[in-house]
Amino acid sequence: MASLINVIVPFDVFVDRVKDLIKKYQVHLYLEKRDAALRASYVKLDVFAEQLDTDYSQFFFSAQEVILNDHTSFYADGVFDYCIEGTGGRQTDTDIELLALRLISKNPTPAIKSFFNAVHNRLKKDGDFGAGIYSGSGVAFYKHILYLKSAANDKVMWFDFKRKNKPITLE
Repeated sequence: MASLINVIVPFDVFVDRVKDLIKKYQVHLYLEKRDAALRASYVKLDVFAEQLDTDYSQFFFSAQEVILNDHTSFYADGVFDYCIEGTGGRQTDTDIELLALRLISKNPTPAIKSFFNAVHNRLKKDGDFGAGIYSGSGVAFYKHILYLKSAANDKVMWFDFKRKNKPITLE
C-alpha cells in the first residue's frame, strides 16, 4: 500500500469518518499547536468529544500513547515508527485545503500500518468520495487524490492555504 493519503476533506469530517477505526486500532490523535514564536506544543484530542478542536498547525496519529512535555517530538527515535503525520484539512466559508497523511517511518510498526491501510481503504470505498483532480487550468491530473464530493462542489479547493497560486478543479 501507499505511504501517502491525499484527500480534500475538512479535518472534522475526516475524523468523524474514521473515528470507529481510531477506536478499533487503539490509535491516539494529537494536535500540534504553534504560539506566536512558533514553538510547538501538543494536545491529545478526544475524537468522541462533542466539538473537535480544529486550531492546529498539524496533527499526528500514534499507535502508542506519547508522553507530552516540552521535548515531545513525533519525529524522535523510538516514536516515529508508530506515527502518522497529518497536515491540512482546514476550511473557510469559501475554501477548503487538501488533507495529507504520511507514514513518517520507512518501517512503520504493523499497528500503525494497519490503521493507515484501513483509513485508505475506507476512503476509497466510500461513495461520498471521488478520485482524480486537476491542478491549475487542467494541466496536471492527479488520479490518486480523493475528494469529498459535497465539499468539492461548494468550495474552492487548494493544495495549501499558504500558497494559493492555482486552485484545484475536477475538470
